[in-house]
Amino acid sequence: MSPDAFGYAASVSNVARLTGLIVALTLLTSAPARAITLGQRDDFTSSTQGWGPWTGLATPGPGGASDSYYVLTPDGSGSSGRVIAHNWAQWAGNYLAAGVRSISLSANNLGVTALSMRVAIGDTSSPMQGGTWFVSTVPVPLPPASGWSHLVFSLDCADLTSVQGTASCNQVLSGVASLRILHATTPDARGDSLSTVVGLDDITAANPIPISILPYADEGRQPASAALR
Repeated sequence: MSPDAFGYAASVSNVARLTGLIVALTLLTSAPARAITLGQRDDFTSSTQGWGPWTGLATPGPGGASDSYYVLTPDGSGSSGRVIAHNWAQWAGNYLAAGVRSISLSANNLGVTALSMRVAIGDTSSPMQGGTWFVSTVPVPLPPASGWSHLVFSLDCADLTSVQGTASCNQVLSGVASLRILHATTPDARGDSLSTVVGLDDITAANPIPISILPYADEGRQPASAALR
């Protein structure tokens, strides 16, 4: 083989390898880490489990002295000022196919200001990146020094308000890119700015559509009662 032919063959081989690498990286970065599944629960036993932007865990949670929970510590200003928690890893996916009709969680308002808790779902990782976003129409109130309470948020389209974008509710539920848990006095996927501390635990993909905020019985994991519709 002539030097020119050898060089040409090597160039083609390198291009083929580079193309294969690009395709592999594209598939890897575009695929969700894990599709949403009914009944999945994040209990923050030893990590933040992909939730952000906060990085802290604390105890005691609703399960007792050794139960850790996720801590939100917004300061009310700038990029770290909003009362939000987000996850675009295991909470992305097709909620309709999975049968996920609500999000349940344990929450504790450790601050001095009453909170209006909502969930938001969108087809982008953040509302600041555009896309379509839906938010709980009616918030679940969480009073100051609430103690651990069981909150459940309906994902029925009749209970969600579109706050940006043009996709339908069912279209977003079929391809959720990010789930956000937040405080907002009016429906807003970005969350309100406030200096406070909030604890979250046992975030669960559920099927019933409950309608209430329930205190925990004897600080255990099971709520004192439940109201479903």
